[in-house]
Formats: sequence, C-alpha cells, structure tokens
Amino acid sequence: MYMCDENFNISRDINLNPPEFTIPIDRIGVSNIYLPSLHIKIGDWSTSTIVKVSAYVDLPKTYKGIHASRSYESITDVFSNYIGMKIKIEDFCNDISKRLLVRHDYSSNSVVYAEAPLIYIDKTPLDRESYERAYLLGKAYAKRVSDRIKTRKFLGIKAVGITACPSAKRSIYIEFLERLSRLDSQIYKNIVKYKEEIDQILPVATHMQRAYIKIFMEIPENYDVNALDLLKIVKTAASSPTYEYLKKDDETLVILNALNNPKFVEDVIRDIARSIIERYNDFPDNTQLYIRVKSIESIHQHDLSGTLKTNFIELRKTFSSRSRDNV
Repeated sequence: MYMCDENFNISRDINLNPPEFTIPIDRIGVSNIYLPSLHIKIGDWSTSTIVKVSAYVDLPKTYKGIHASRSYESITDVFSNYIGMKIKIEDFCNDISKRLLVRHDYSSNSVVYAEAPLIYIDKTPLDRESYERAYLLGKAYAKRVSDRIKTRKFLGIKAVGITACPSAKRSIYIEFLERLSRLDSQIYKNIVKYKEEIDQILPVATHMQRAYIKIFMEIPENYDVNALDLLKIVKTAASSPTYEYLKKDDETLVILNALNNPKFVEDVIRDIARSIIERYNDFPDNTQLYIRVKSIESIHQHDLSGTLKTNFIELRKTFSSRSRDNV
C-alpha cells in the first residue's frame, strides 16, 4: 500500500476490488509458457524436452481480476521441484493444478495443459530408420471441495497419419469398370468373374491427405498408461503412418498401404476408441476419452474435422452390443 498522507491511502492491488459488472469468469490464466528441459518419464523410457504450459482458474463475480503472476509462479514452482528428476507429464499438470488453487485462494477450479515434442525412431515398411515427431500431451483439472482439492488427470498424444478416401476410391473403381465394359466386353466379364482377386491386387486411386490426430485419456488413480502405447494406437488407426524418410521403394509401399486401407475421419475416430477400450479393458467405467481428427483435405480448400467425447461405460455398451449382434 502506498501512503500519500495520513488521510489518503492508495492500494496497488486493484485485482480484488469489485468489478463494474458482477459476472463470474469461467476460465482466465496464462497460456503458452515455455519451460526449459523437463525430464519426462514415459513407461520405462524417459526424455528431456521443452514443455509448453497453459494454466487457468475461475474468478468469482465479486473480484475484478486474478493475480496473473501467481499462475506463472504456480507453474515455475512445480517445475523447480522436479529439476533433475523424472516425472510423467500428466502428474506434472496435476501438481500445477493443485498449486493454482493454493495460490489463488479465491478460485474453485483450475485446469492445466502441457505439450512437449517427442522425437523417436520409427521403422519404414522396408525397415529403414526414420526420425519421427509427435507431441506428448498432459491435462489436469482441480476442484476445491470443502477443505480438499480433488483432481483428474489426462495423458494424450498428438500425431500425424494419412487418410485415403473410401468414397472416391469406390467412384474411381466404378469408373474403371465402366470404361473397360465399353472397350471390351470379354475383358469386362473376366474382371467381374475374378473381382475379389482383382480387388486384392489392383491399386485403385483415391485422394489422400494428412490427418492430425489428438487423443486425451483419463488416467485414474492407481492406474498407468504408457504414452508410447497410445502413440502406436494413433498411428495404426490411420490409413497409413507418415514417415520423414522415404526412398522410392518405401514410398511406393506407403502409398499402396494407404490405398488398401481407405478410411473416413469417422473410421479413424472409431478405430482409436475400439483399440483403447480393448487395450485398457480393466479401467473404470467413468474413465473419460477425447479423440479429435482433422483432415487437411487435398482436393478442397476446406478441412474435415471430427471429435468424440465419451467414457468407457459407453464404449463397453457399444462393443458388447456389437459382439452380441455378431453371434
């Protein structure tokens, strides 16, 4: 507090003054805070990488603004605690979310997001080594309940794959058959006769695009998930993975693999959901799952995006019902 004279006091802190309009703020905070090397644990492996963090709290209607420096301090306090130590990215977010509510004693909820580049070695179809990039994601929610702070933490992956359009492939195939029928009826009859065999070996064209895939999976208390397992699920859900290093023979196989495995964005989302519920079938029913796929369309100026927000009980209902239908 700055004192001009004994009768006139000016406070430097106007944040806790009442606002002009008493409207509560759901989420306010700092975003895109970059931290130097954090030693992140991933299963039995670990890597040192920079981390980008965003942290938010709610603000009651009676206060003008948050103390933004406290949000920054919450991040750096937790970061300092783990210098020289290994930590999972979801636990890092979890600790920050709790720290936010300690420093912002007027807030009831907090949320933290973290993103870290993950560089790893993958093998091309012909077994060549290629350095690939994905992003390790963490998220945590904290809520003040009486004198306790309850949290929920999430682990995520962001990666890239290829999607090959099934609809265009079908149209190209029909066009191919129609052109053959006009050229030579005998050839057309033979193709129809051996259609199943031809379908297996004939690469039919379609448009392909780069698909950005992001998933967040809740990690309940006393449960564990290896981020590399999530990465494998994401990469195998697309029509084909992408690779940074491709010679012509590898490039040919990547294209053929994608053409032989056409998928809509919707297919990719559903395949990820199915793989996760199968891989983590012992997780609780209320485990939350978020999937987002964005396809950078090659023959349009627009993109195609899809999302799924669900939980394990809903997925179990879906796939148990499907199993009964197939009996």
